[in-house]
Amino acid sequence: MSGDLLTFVDAHGRMTRYPDWRILPDPGDLRTVGELQADSQRLDQLAVRAYGDPLRAWQVADGARVLDPEEALTANEGRVRITQAPFGGGGR
Repeated sequence: MSGDLLTFVDAHGRMTRYPDWRILPDPGDLRTVGELQADSQRLDQLAVRAYGDPLRAWQVADGARVLDPEEALTANEGRVRITQAPFGGGGR
């Protein structure tokens, strides 16, 4: 599956590139494999701690059950749910 890369610019001017074809999973279908404290980090920094890859920040956001990915850092008192897809994958 392939698609064009789109760009999202947040209120702080940070740009995030993402594929336009990604289908969001139902957070209830994701298996919780851990939890991290956000400690004022960015999503990409949490992704490195959780998965060893900053490009998997999208996966951190998936498990947070929030509409705005940045809310994953402040929801639940900064505790961030680390998840794995039910098929065991994590790639895009």
